[in-house]
Amino acid sequence: MTKKVTMAQIAAEAGVSQPTVSLVLNGSADNARIKPQTQQKVIEVAQRLGYHRLNQPLVAGARRIALVLDGSIITNDHFITALNEANERANELGLTLCQLDTANNDQGRDLVRKEINSGFYAGVIIATNVTSELRYDFACSLPQVYLNCIPRNNFDVCAILPDDYGASYDLAHSLVSKYHCPLIVAGDEWMRATADRCRAIRDAYQEQDIAVAGSNIIYTSWTFKTAFTKTLARLSDETLMRPDIIFCGSDFLATAVYQAVYYAGLKIPQDIAVVGFDDQPLASNLVPELTTVELPYAQMGEMAVDLLEQMMQQKGTLPTKINRLKGRVMLRSST
Repeated sequence: MTKKVTMAQIAAEAGVSQPTVSLVLNGSADNARIKPQTQQKVIEVAQRLGYHRLNQPLVAGARRIALVLDGSIITNDHFITALNEANERANELGLTLCQLDTANNDQGRDLVRKEINSGFYAGVIIATNVTSELRYDFACSLPQVYLNCIPRNNFDVCAILPDDYGASYDLAHSLVSKYHCPLIVAGDEWMRATADRCRAIRDAYQEQDIAVAGSNIIYTSWTFKTAFTKTLARLSDETLMRPDIIFCGSDFLATAVYQAVYYAGLKIPQDIAVVGFDDQPLASNLVPELTTVELPYAQMGEMAVDLLEQMMQQKGTLPTKINRLKGRVMLRSST
């Protein structure tokens, strides 16, 4: 006959007190403010020893979801809006959202994969701050929603992505009747978002029988200096027709273009119009205020939690696999 595993044995093996084990296994660890690392250790020991009351999913994590951030985020990153909105929506639904960061390396991804499979969570949101196709497989059997990303070799998932093509097309379409010689100051050429945005602008102009030549697309590394230097060089080249509008890959790049325009002795919008992408707070604080298009990160973050909750509760039909959200065009005085 198999000997019963006791909480005292688990406590001794995990190096914690027996009351701590009791709180964790009975779902009261959060109220007692027991550290997540300690909770995980107790659960792992209990599983290894075969504690008979340990069921999946664990009571302690029944209303806990993980948001895995796979990428490097900085303080002025607009994607923080999505994270904040996801957390607020989770709280409204009575969910505890725990953010896990992979530190953008494989070791961190392996650690996070182990964590989300620990039994603490009822669902997981996998997110990137840059729209991406993921190569790493987190190998998780929990309900999953992909936010701003999608697995490279598996499109049969629930994903929320920005409609970069649709938003850029609307922006260009609203301006093409007024401006006939566009220049595009884009981000990195390899990025899908860059390709979609450039293609949308070219399509909108092509419908008006205006071809946007490849020479009128400047690719940058998303840095201020590169955008400024290349734009100024283009505006200073008297052998080329001067553009009457510059489409920028982001509002941040637009600030560099503003400076390049002024260094070239031109005025916005009298001599040349400038538009951005993102609708970051700085857009409405530039002089003149920047025309741009909204990147709907707030809506995306909220939607990720709503869809995950639907999957966890299995309410009605499963969510649409690929959800693309299009932001609004914000016309301001730079055009």
